[in-house]
Amino acid sequence: MIRHHWRTPIVFAGLLLICVLYLRSDQNLFVPWYGPATIPVASRNTTGKVHVVLLATRPDLNLCKTLLTAAALGYPIPTLLGWNKTQGTKDQMSGGSHLVKITDGATYFAALPQDLDDDLVLVADAYDVWLQLPPEILVQRWRKVTRGADLRTSQRMGKDTSTPTFQHSIVFGAGKRCTPNLFHTVACYAVPESPLPKDMYGANTDTIVGVNRWSSLRQRYLNAGIAVGTVGDMRRIFNHANDRLSQIKAHEEFDNGSHESDFIYRGSDQSVWNTIFGEQEFQREAMRREGKPYSSVEPSWMEGTKIDDPIEPYFTHQSMERTTPGRHEFGIALDYWSEVTQQTINSEQDTRFLHYSRPLTEQLNPSSPFDCKPRSGQLSADLQSGSPPYHSSGNANATWADVPLFSNICLDSVPVIVHHNGIKAARETMWHSFWVSSLLKSLPMVYGRYVAQDTFLRAHDELIALVCKQVRKESLDWLGISWPLLVPLKLKYSSSGSESTFHKPNHILRMEKLQLVGSMIVKEDMERKLSRGVEAELSLPTGFNQLPFSDCGSEDCYT
Repeated sequence: MIRHHWRTPIVFAGLLLICVLYLRSDQNLFVPWYGPATIPVASRNTTGKVHVVLLATRPDLNLCKTLLTAAALGYPIPTLLGWNKTQGTKDQMSGGSHLVKITDGATYFAALPQDLDDDLVLVADAYDVWLQLPPEILVQRWRKVTRGADLRTSQRMGKDTSTPTFQHSIVFGAGKRCTPNLFHTVACYAVPESPLPKDMYGANTDTIVGVNRWSSLRQRYLNAGIAVGTVGDMRRIFNHANDRLSQIKAHEEFDNGSHESDFIYRGSDQSVWNTIFGEQEFQREAMRREGKPYSSVEPSWMEGTKIDDPIEPYFTHQSMERTTPGRHEFGIALDYWSEVTQQTINSEQDTRFLHYSRPLTEQLNPSSPFDCKPRSGQLSADLQSGSPPYHSSGNANATWADVPLFSNICLDSVPVIVHHNGIKAARETMWHSFWVSSLLKSLPMVYGRYVAQDTFLRAHDELIALVCKQVRKESLDWLGISWPLLVPLKLKYSSSGSESTFHKPNHILRMEKLQLVGSMIVKEDMERKLSRGVEAELSLPTGFNQLPFSDCGSEDCYT
């Protein structure tokens, strides 16, 4: 079980200040931060900790929301990958920034020592992800999804002792489309049929009849926006993905003439992960047939196209050779039931904010005749037995049934993570319905506990006090926060009772790499600048010069 330790409002206030500071700055203030995790994992073959890694190439209000939801729920300090960095050509989407998740991800995992291989790591997009449930639920859901995949794969492969036992350790989100890859590639046609109910959308299930041509499809394909896995196995799969990037070709031979696949589908990391998963499943099916040469497989449908054979379909397709066992095996499992993450794209009709303490019938009114038959019932056992949602703010009375939870009503699931890869405007329109937004507003009013220990600033050394007295009002309005904010943001140093030298300079350097230094930019040569818009008092060790102050103006500041 994950242990929670709670600390003062300094943590949340400091996090909020950082968001405001970088959103106000025109400078390149940030570089990736590589820091240790802080939350122990009671494990499935692991006794390690949880790490959080986000792909964040630029400042954005939506990045703030991701960071704030993580901090409020007690997740460890995120590592930001790819800040102000691109990889590729101008012909690729976002200048190739999507591929940075792979290149910098491979670098990140290579730098982690092998004694962390049993730790668990969450790798996520940074601008459209909200964390809804705490980290201990994430760990429990990861175990549940991987164990379920183990069981299904064993049943699929049969009991032939010559067939290796597969154990899954990496969970990706599941989506309804094989995109951007072309249908006739291994990335799409080799993917096994979804285990979700075949009557999920009635007679329309797995047809192009629905609100759009994808809304009635069952979740079947990998979505790369969220991945959770052990460090050792993530290191291996990221190295493999990085090797695939080195093999980029301008024109792939399996393209159908549209050149959609050029430059890895215009620089799509999603296409790389789709291919890796498709190749894993191709090789598994080939291995199954070697053990059961006379067995057959039931046909499936891919957006109206019949897949009669998942390794040799009847239509023109990209071929793949049977390879050495294990070469394409990465232990990838998909989160079909949206227990770890819900993709919002093509699933708008499948989801609702539900209060489980109220009658559900009145909350499940269909929005169109193509909707699924709702299956929502009671909250899952892990939520019923877990810590209550507001215990960090001192309210132990409210239960998970009392807060609005973003739920998949077709699958009766409440995901840990909401991935807004559908209608992007929902990140604004849904924010005030999201229960964590109310938690964020309540935390600064409670002193002494909320946000897990070591969630954002470390508390191992004595403190350098940096008091940021005022934050621009309009920078907070997007959160719906209307209270005066006095921010005591503190940094750590000590030297045997003296406050003249740094005892552990790496703590400062680590924080510096995410700019967790309030209004300063601290570089290795200790150059210092003051971000515009924050009045500050600064207490620094001997050898530091006092910084000038900047007034944000009475017309747009809290006083």
